[in-house]
Amino acid sequence: MKTTEFQDMEGFNKRHKLLSLIDAHKKQIYRLCYQLTNNKFDADDLFQDTWVRVVRNFDYYDENKSFDTWIYTITINLYKDRYRKQKRWMNIIKDFFTNEKKDFELLNASEEKFHPESHLIDKELTKELEEFLKDLPDIFRIPIILYYFKEMNYNQISTILGIPVGTVKSRLSRGIQKLKKVLEKGGYSYGD
Repeated sequence: MKTTEFQDMEGFNKRHKLLSLIDAHKKQIYRLCYQLTNNKFDADDLFQDTWVRVVRNFDYYDENKSFDTWIYTITINLYKDRYRKQKRWMNIIKDFFTNEKKDFELLNASEEKFHPESHLIDKELTKELEEFLKDLPDIFRIPIILYYFKEMNYNQISTILGIPVGTVKSRLSRGIQKLKKVLEKGGYSYGD
């Protein structure tokens, strides 16, 4: 096999792998883009920019490291660069939502059938929580999204944001405290 044929085969394999990774991750990356920007148009732009950056830098991707972490880092850095000043974010904080959902389920524990209104209540709670989250500064929102919604651990968040693990923990704790204050001002109460 000639050198150029080998290079062509190597290039084909790399493109095939990249297309497979794009196909496997496109939905989760679009969801993250939408959560960060809070609207379809900006999410579409961020999504497209993310994949352009991935394609351009795929030669630098270290296959021994997590592709998820690498692409989340790219997405969040692009968001920070383009959308930081706009302060548009949305997210569901899992622990608050779970507590509200548990309270609702306890009230309806005696009923065995599914009721569509419970789904509507969940959606309403989610929308209200998203509105409260818009008031949090980015340095607290990003770790909250990654930890509670994307279910990443401290080390992954540390790698993505380029900050120490202790800083991740601190920002999560402070972010939750700030969110609790915002929720209390909005008339919500919850158990600690």
